[in-house]
Amino acid sequence: MLNSAESELNSNINSKNAINNLLDLYHQRLLHINKDYIIRSAEHSTGLTMPNPELNLHNCDSCYYAKFKEIISRKPNNPVNILEFIDCDILGPFKIKGIKGENYIFSITCRASKCIWLYAIKYKSDVYDIIINYYNIILTQFNVNIKGARLDNAKEFKSMKLSSFCNSKGLILEYSSIYT
Repeated sequence: MLNSAESELNSNINSKNAINNLLDLYHQRLLHINKDYIIRSAEHSTGLTMPNPELNLHNCDSCYYAKFKEIISRKPNNPVNILEFIDCDILGPFKIKGIKGENYIFSITCRASKCIWLYAIKYKSDVYDIIINYYNIILTQFNVNIKGARLDNAKEFKSMKLSSFCNSKGLILEYSSIYT
């Protein structure tokens, strides 16, 4: 096994994805585990030669891309004024309930200032009332019209009541991709 590993190492040195040392070869063959596990495995086995522990793993494209969980946009956000665009999300359910039996937290984040409003809610359906209340507070206290909101694809954000309210006020609803 050792001779085949060394011959594969020598044959791949000049290739585009060159394996520069035995540590990189073991990293690829042992399902991309980290350096410490490779060295520990080599120490406790009879078939593997000990790679030089002072060498580091080279950049592994497979490991790099495997760490991405979602596709993100590289375009910068358009500059917006404070309180014009908001991002909404529901957190929960939580095991420990609030004083009045709240299971969820509804968060509203201003996209420009990153200011966050948190509301403890008992049911997900309470979101509609909170959004209307929030809209009225922003309009009366700050004299700002909210232009748009980014929401996830949860069914509580896709109700007809919420859609008709947003259409009447000129709010643009953006729905994020699933599982992001």
